[in-house]
Amino acid sequence: MRFYSPKVEGVFNDIAAIFDLVKFEHASGGKQRTEPEWKSLLAEGGFPRYNIIKFPSFYSIIEAFPN
Repeated sequence: MRFYSPKVEGVFNDIAAIFDLVKFEHASGGKQRTEPEWKSLLAEGGFPRYNIIKFPSFYSIIEAFPN
């Protein structure tokens, strides 16, 4: 699935990225997950240890570590 997103610069960068994620989530059957949901999903996949790096924006990074 592909979405067309014009190149956006400046203060609207984060907003454009958020809209891209929302479109992807709703059009592809994806979903947003809470931290407990991620914890369970990662553990089931063999990654019981994880670290969430939060940024002052919409995004976070999840570092996952195997057993």
